[in-house]
Amino acid sequence: MKRKVASKRVNQRTNSDHVAAVQEDLLEGSSGSPPEQPEVPVGAKRLRSSRTYAPVIQKPPRRVSRGGLKDIMNIPVEIASHLEPADLVVLTRTNRRFRAMLLQVSSKEVWRHAEANVPGLPRCPRGMTEPRYAAYLFSKHCTLCGCSATSRPDPYLRVRLCASCRQFRLVDHSTLSTYGTLGVDKTIIFYSKVIKPNKSSPDCAYSLVDEIEAVLETQRKFIREDDEEGLFNWVCNRRREVAVAQEDALRMDHFIKSAEAFATRQSIWEKKEKRRIIIERLKALGWTDDDMIFDDRVAKIWNRLMDNEQLVLEDCWVKAVPSICDVLNQQRELRIGNAECKRLQTEIQHLYDRVIYVARITHPFRSILNSVGIDLTRPLETFPYSPEERCISLRNPFPSFEVVITWEPFASDIEFSDLNREGVDKLFNARRARIENSLWNWRSGVERQLVEKFENSSALTPSDIVLTAKGKAVVEPELSLDTLFLLRADTVFKQSPSSRSPSLPQFYPGLVSVNFEEMDWTYQTLEGYRSRNSDHLAINPSRHEAYIEAHTIARSILAQMGMPNATHFELLAMGRNFECARCPFAVNLTWSSLIHHYVVEDHIWKTWQMKSTPKLTQYPIVLRNTHDLSTSGPLARIIADKNGSEDSSSVEEEVEYQMVIHLQDAHDISNVVENLHYGYEGLEIDDWGSVWDAFYDDHPSV
Repeated sequence: MKRKVASKRVNQRTNSDHVAAVQEDLLEGSSGSPPEQPEVPVGAKRLRSSRTYAPVIQKPPRRVSRGGLKDIMNIPVEIASHLEPADLVVLTRTNRRFRAMLLQVSSKEVWRHAEANVPGLPRCPRGMTEPRYAAYLFSKHCTLCGCSATSRPDPYLRVRLCASCRQFRLVDHSTLSTYGTLGVDKTIIFYSKVIKPNKSSPDCAYSLVDEIEAVLETQRKFIREDDEEGLFNWVCNRRREVAVAQEDALRMDHFIKSAEAFATRQSIWEKKEKRRIIIERLKALGWTDDDMIFDDRVAKIWNRLMDNEQLVLEDCWVKAVPSICDVLNQQRELRIGNAECKRLQTEIQHLYDRVIYVARITHPFRSILNSVGIDLTRPLETFPYSPEERCISLRNPFPSFEVVITWEPFASDIEFSDLNREGVDKLFNARRARIENSLWNWRSGVERQLVEKFENSSALTPSDIVLTAKGKAVVEPELSLDTLFLLRADTVFKQSPSSRSPSLPQFYPGLVSVNFEEMDWTYQTLEGYRSRNSDHLAINPSRHEAYIEAHTIARSILAQMGMPNATHFELLAMGRNFECARCPFAVNLTWSSLIHHYVVEDHIWKTWQMKSTPKLTQYPIVLRNTHDLSTSGPLARIIADKNGSEDSSSVEEEVEYQMVIHLQDAHDISNVVENLHYGYEGLEIDDWGSVWDAFYDDHPSV
């Protein structure tokens, strides 16, 4: 064995020396001399390869630090602790790896760190896990079915429900005592007054069906196991949980409302900021602020463009500029047109005001009004009515502007497009006489049409027409017979058609074509207030007709008062100094309301007569029309202002006296019995008809 080993070592040295020699020969051959064939020693191995090898240079050994990636799996957890709960909810739904990592129990601190990153967020309430708490607050999915849900989370039930679950998974909390077969204790069930199944559902407390079923199942389990003590302890703990949950819900509700308010403010701020950027870009293109004040017809299109969130981006802005410029050009055309229309309306209104001024200073009834104590320069002091009533009653009959503009002084050569303030004043002054003549012609035509409505129904003839004021005949050469007839206190009109039944009486010139409460007043003039709509105060004969019932009543009352030909201005100036003489409990009335009172009483009587009333008693009850004009007795009284107050005893005696008078006049009861024919408020008599008959059985001669 030793001999063989030595032989191997010799051979190794021989081979290495041979290789070194070959390399030296190769190096020498590289200088240009041809290589010589080496001498092969006897007994040596034959070389099998003639390829040359470069010298092998060994690199120094490198130290490798082991365990450098041992914490790589902690990086996602550290990153997650800097996120918000909403981001973690999204990560759990990204893939299974993140879901498994974030939903394990050891990740609780990650969720708590994320909750701390939301300012004002309450800690996770007892009974909820952190992932469920985050999904409940920040996920836009239904807690029960997982569908999309945009409704706000309910802090008391701790769920966010879609429309379907709200409709079918909520139950009225007040009905829990009858729920199922045995009912449920309401004190151990969560309830909320914030949520309800739909908009039409009543506003009350609601509970979740799933929670109720879970509570019932727990109770059944204790009952099956016959564990009364366990059931009692569980119910007590459950009640404490419900009470604590209500306190937690208040904090969550405050956070939810604060978050919604912040999101709203943030959205508004972002919209304003985007609009500011867009407006600055438009101003750089040459548009002005006036160009961006939009009419209602264009505002919807403009707002839709402005609400586009991508519009602030440069590429989207370049594409949208042509559309925006089209909208701005459209708005500019509308603005210029509106400005021109407004200018024309201003000039036209100025022209109309000038015509009204002429009508005011040339009031045709000024002398009559002065004779009855009404001063047009001081209408507030001399005519005791509201401003609107003064405007109606004391006005100068005047047409609408649509009529005025057709008059010859205006229609001949005035073009609205060329109107200006100075030109209108100059032309108006030059044609004032013609304007006054046109106004007189218009008033004469209107008065003739109104008188024609009475010609076939009034007993008066033109030769019999007399008008008096304060007992003296009115002699005005410029007032025609038609005018005198229309100013009488018994010339009454009503609106046609009228929305009231019976209609309100109207007197010339206080005729209006709409209901008084529908009129729109704008500013005060000498007559009171003028309507925004000139047609409201314009006299339109086609909308009025003769009020025959009121005309007959007025003539009868005036005849009794000794004022058969009085002007209605005189009676209007008397204010609320009239009383109905046929009513036991009379109130102060004006001349117009006195006539309307009699018309209403007559209407009620006729309506009652047409109805078939059942027979309540054996002895009939007499019913008379106390406001019948054909019966004897006064119809109205003129009273003075009542000063001072009466004591309660005298008032009570007066009421009782007036009640007796009413029973005698209206029901022909000569012997009035208290608690039978009348009684004080609160008196109730059972089977009153039999009591009435029994009284007259005992007193047949009464």
